[in-house]
Amino acid sequence: MKRSAFRVLPVLLAMLLCTAMLLVPAFAADTPTEVYIRIEAEDMTLVPRTKISVDNFDLTSYGATSNPDSARAVHAIIRALESQGLEPATDGTLDVGYDFTGGTIKSICGLESGSEKSWMYTVNQADPGIGVCGYTPKANDEIVVYYIDWMYGNATWFDQDEITAYKDSPFTISLSGFNLMEQMFAAKPDYTGKPIAGAQILVGKDGSFSPEDSTAFSTDEQGMATVTFDSTGTYYLSAERFSEYDDTVLDIARPACLVTVIEPPTFAEAANKIAEQKKNSRGFWDAVSLSSLQKANYIDKAGLMEEAALIVANAKASATDLEKAAIALSAAGVNATAFRVEGQNIDLIDKILNHKDLNSLINAQVYALLALDSGDYGMPAGAVWSREKLVENILSDVCTNGGWTFSGDTADPDMTAMALTALAPYKDQSAVKAEIDKALSVLRTLQEEDGSFASGGMKNSLSTASVIVALRSLGIDIETDFVKDQNTSVDAMMSYLAPDGGFGIDSNAQSSTMATEQCFMALASLQKEEPLYQFAVDSSEKTVTIRIEGMDQTIVPQTSVKVDNFDLQPYGMKNNPSSPTVLHAIIKALQANGYNPLEDGSLAGSEGDYGYFITGIGGLNTADTTTSWMYAVNNTEGQVSVSAYELSDNESVVVYLSDWNVGGYAWFDKQSVSVDTNEEFTLQLKVSKYGAGITPCEGATILVDGKETSYRTDADGKAKIKISTTGTHTISAVRKTGEIIDISRPYCKATVSSSSSTPGSQKTVTLSVIGNSKTGTILAETKRTVGKTDSVFTIVTKALDEKGISYLYTGSGETAYISSIAGLAEFDNGPNSGWNYSINGTQPNKSIGAYIPADGDTIKLTYTGDYTQNNSFGGGGGGGTTTTTKPESKDDIADAIQSILKYYNGKSDLSKWALYGLAVNSQEIPQSYFDALEAELTEKGGNLRLATDYAGLALLLKRTGRPLTDFAGFNILEKIYNNQEIAKQGVNGYIFSLLVLSGEGALPEDALWTPEKIVSELVNYQNSDGGFALSIGGASEIDITAMALAALAPYKDGQSERIDRAIAYLVNAQNSDGTHGYGSDKTSESTAQIIVALAELGIDAKDSRFVKNGKTLLDILLGYQNTDGGFAHIAGESSNAIATEQALLALSAYQLYKQGKGGVYNFDAKLDPVEPQPEQAFSDMDNVSDWAADFIIRAKGYGILNGNESNQCLPQDNLTRAEFVVLLLKTMGLEKADSFTSVFTDVADGSWYTPYVLRAFENGLIHGVGDGLFAPDQPITREDMAVIISNAYQLTGDVQSLDLKDTNTVSLYAKDAVAAVYQNGIMLGSDGWFSPQEFTTREMAVVVMVKLYEDNPS
Repeated sequence: MKRSAFRVLPVLLAMLLCTAMLLVPAFAADTPTEVYIRIEAEDMTLVPRTKISVDNFDLTSYGATSNPDSARAVHAIIRALESQGLEPATDGTLDVGYDFTGGTIKSICGLESGSEKSWMYTVNQADPGIGVCGYTPKANDEIVVYYIDWMYGNATWFDQDEITAYKDSPFTISLSGFNLMEQMFAAKPDYTGKPIAGAQILVGKDGSFSPEDSTAFSTDEQGMATVTFDSTGTYYLSAERFSEYDDTVLDIARPACLVTVIEPPTFAEAANKIAEQKKNSRGFWDAVSLSSLQKANYIDKAGLMEEAALIVANAKASATDLEKAAIALSAAGVNATAFRVEGQNIDLIDKILNHKDLNSLINAQVYALLALDSGDYGMPAGAVWSREKLVENILSDVCTNGGWTFSGDTADPDMTAMALTALAPYKDQSAVKAEIDKALSVLRTLQEEDGSFASGGMKNSLSTASVIVALRSLGIDIETDFVKDQNTSVDAMMSYLAPDGGFGIDSNAQSSTMATEQCFMALASLQKEEPLYQFAVDSSEKTVTIRIEGMDQTIVPQTSVKVDNFDLQPYGMKNNPSSPTVLHAIIKALQANGYNPLEDGSLAGSEGDYGYFITGIGGLNTADTTTSWMYAVNNTEGQVSVSAYELSDNESVVVYLSDWNVGGYAWFDKQSVSVDTNEEFTLQLKVSKYGAGITPCEGATILVDGKETSYRTDADGKAKIKISTTGTHTISAVRKTGEIIDISRPYCKATVSSSSSTPGSQKTVTLSVIGNSKTGTILAETKRTVGKTDSVFTIVTKALDEKGISYLYTGSGETAYISSIAGLAEFDNGPNSGWNYSINGTQPNKSIGAYIPADGDTIKLTYTGDYTQNNSFGGGGGGGTTTTTKPESKDDIADAIQSILKYYNGKSDLSKWALYGLAVNSQEIPQSYFDALEAELTEKGGNLRLATDYAGLALLLKRTGRPLTDFAGFNILEKIYNNQEIAKQGVNGYIFSLLVLSGEGALPEDALWTPEKIVSELVNYQNSDGGFALSIGGASEIDITAMALAALAPYKDGQSERIDRAIAYLVNAQNSDGTHGYGSDKTSESTAQIIVALAELGIDAKDSRFVKNGKTLLDILLGYQNTDGGFAHIAGESSNAIATEQALLALSAYQLYKQGKGGVYNFDAKLDPVEPQPEQAFSDMDNVSDWAADFIIRAKGYGILNGNESNQCLPQDNLTRAEFVVLLLKTMGLEKADSFTSVFTDVADGSWYTPYVLRAFENGLIHGVGDGLFAPDQPITREDMAVIISNAYQLTGDVQSLDLKDTNTVSLYAKDAVAAVYQNGIMLGSDGWFSPQEFTTREMAVVVMVKLYEDNPS
């Protein structure tokens, strides 16, 4: 075949580009029109697709004798040529036969129109029917001017002008056109375009617009061509075809498409992109994927419920439609057993399990099982189908050779995958496991060589995605299993990824909604630990406490009720809410206390524009009065109606009658206290009034069991109270403005025991309360003198009351049960989490309220993640034992490091790793050592034997701040990234090279190794058990796995699944005594390597997963240290060089982690030189919480914190406002004032803190609490501390973006300050709670002060 080409064109164009350019004057002032234009010769592009602004400029300079009345196509052609540097007015590149009723192009760039070939043009892929001088362009016209043999020629175009494609992923492009002669003589021209078959696709590289490279891609009978690029870049596609009548004649005009080829995304990136596209989706399968990706907030929950309601309301709905709806509702957190449709609660699971389709359809049975397990739903009473029956029927419907199909007896990958997914939770049942194994064998035979799966003879993404979900549900490692010719099923699925982020069904890779949905679920399954179709469904039932108070009487005492979303229409609501509300709780509380709201009138009200409005409760009506029924939740006044506030579990509701002129909501700082008879205790009363905010409630009379006492609240809202009789008492309060009660009735429960001061009636116990990893130690271990008959419940609650620590409980006496302490509640850490207790390390078989400890007992209350492993749950019974973890103090680790440094003292033969550990600890490495290294390297000509030799040298150089690119005249970095031997050393070569190259920035483009490439090789050494091996296929090794984790740490976002599996391997490999290793070979190096890896990953070495028999990894490692300071390889042996250097790295890594500096491979991080602590910083350091200990020590060193006369820091005591001012001034480096004369009436002249308060006032740091008062002895709240800090350091924040769970409880005066300290990282609270009104302990304040001191050194 001969190609027609104009060889003179490049020379002519080059000459024309050098011609002097002349400006073209504008002729007419019409409005410019923007069009797209392209000019094509037969075998080259003269003008690529270009956006041109066209106006009616003067054409006489271009050979015309006159001008048209408006811009024409010829104007666009001229501007297009000029855009390429040509000068058609002077250089002869354009010759036009000007006729403004038509006109023709005579020549462009020397190509002349003649009897065979002519210049033609199309507008918007059609013949405009008029010449270039007659056509008036319209906005956004697509004009293509082309040179073609008009007898044989076809005007052609691609279906896309620009495409973004992924490397190595096929995409399709379609070529269409019309024959010029056919349309010229047609009675009715048809320009819709027909497929152009047999055209060869041309590819121009590197952004060139003159492609000369022909490719193997050609169009089929449908005009389609599938194109793939194996490298990124910009490509210009065109096409050519020779006439079937004359193979020397090109018979199609040159089409054009610009292709940008980019790297394909990771599966996680692909999932996130689809998730962004799916925002506000109401699709059922989208809900499954979004919820699995922790993006449930992207679901249009209301829309999804509407879609589900339509299906439920359809009496003819199929079982699978109902099942998909149930699964989607579960994914959205909606309980499918209590789904409200048209005012009725529908049990969708019940409808499914009684549907006739389940009798005959395998897919209906499979989806029914998935729906049943999607929310772990219980079995409805009387249901025809059960879990067991579904499993049994699915197993009975297998194909002869294994697997499942919708019809016939040949397994289909789609139906097999869905059945496997449904059966996954039952895989441990022997019958189920047998069929699963057979089905997996079938799938292995069905897998294609590229890793994909086919259905109906066609490889497709849908089948492949379904299999991925099934394999993930079964816990199968799809990176090592189901691999064909090194292609995984994920690789295969990703090859269907379309440029728009969706997925295609087949190799055409055109996005399909169905394919995208299915592949999105597969991508989600790759990132979800649990099976894809299992979700945490919000229970339709909430447990709350509620109290209903009249102005001078209690209607409903403190009551715990379970509230579901029952029908409110009988109570006057026209429409029901979607979940339980305060109104539901009021009705339940009234019923629980003997009322019948539907019959006795105990609840009166009606629905208005904003919800239900209460006019009466318990006979107390608001008609013709200035009173209103109001409510508060968790001591925050409600802002919506009682029918609009949706309840959460464990909330505390108070409904109260209040005068809306003067009334306010009041509450005590404690809801319960435990005291001895005649023991004085203090309650603080606060009141919230509209416009006044929250203030201490002064002048209120305390009520005990409804009777007035002589106790009154002072200016701080405090009252000191004593009760002389044992038992449970209700404390409330009343205050009046004139004759009107102006506060709601507050509540506190006082449990009074017989006095422990009576001779012979007391005992001593040791008590501690330990939370989870976030809360840490809530109550440090202390000895307490308690009543002889006090139960553990009484002892614990009394201690919590004394410290002002909040807690929730149910029951009393032997049924007492503690459900929450310091905001940490049961089920917060999973379905089996909660509080348990031990006595002397043993779990009693009595409840917390029934057990009476003996004198000298040690009581430990601990939050557990799984009560099934710790039977005394919430104070319940059970035997067994519990373990206590001895927390390593900073001094334990520091002393161990100091001992190693002494061990190394005087030794001259230290290895690179020992020196590396010394450098981490800020120990100076003699220059003579590096001089010797340089001499050795020079002698060897810069050549070392192994890649790891270079890596070891490079790591030491990096750690000591020396350049890698010029050491002894050699580029050590280049010796690593271009090292041919890395692969030969196996996993070690990859690990140590990766440690060096990570964080080195951009490497040369021709580098043999990059971090990304090394990671892709390193992961091949991971086995199915999660461990890493020395060689591919070898046995997993503990040390190798830990080292691989350390190297992969910088890439943990993309390798999270592999890292999690590797950690699980290390957990499973741990011996019962906490060591790692086998038999007698339990080495310190294994433990050390794990500690190093955890630090790099940001995981505490005291992580509970690695705690065995109360010993952490640090305990285990320290057990190998000998008296000479070195560490043994095996416990009991003499000190070993390698063991010691590894231990030094591990202990240093832990110290760096605790200081927030990462690990030992964060090359910029160093530990301060270790100074042994001769004694504790304070005598009561044992009372300091673990998370505060290091800050307390640093505060003393900085001179911020001094102890009392007994050298105590009193960490758990509340900090007073005066004490805080002293701390602040010391932190800021401000001296106290010289004067002892106070500016506040309640700051006594001559008080020790007066000069500090005066200095703070003079510097504008404090302003008092009003009326000339400062309240120096009042404990400072967290929000008041925030106000003073933000004022002192001039911090700013954005209240609008403040996203705290208790933002609405922050006082108005403090909101800006709380936003400032929170958003600047100074005060963070716990788990999204700021707790603004809680008092600040001394240790809490010290932590904040140290942060400020270190961030603002003076």
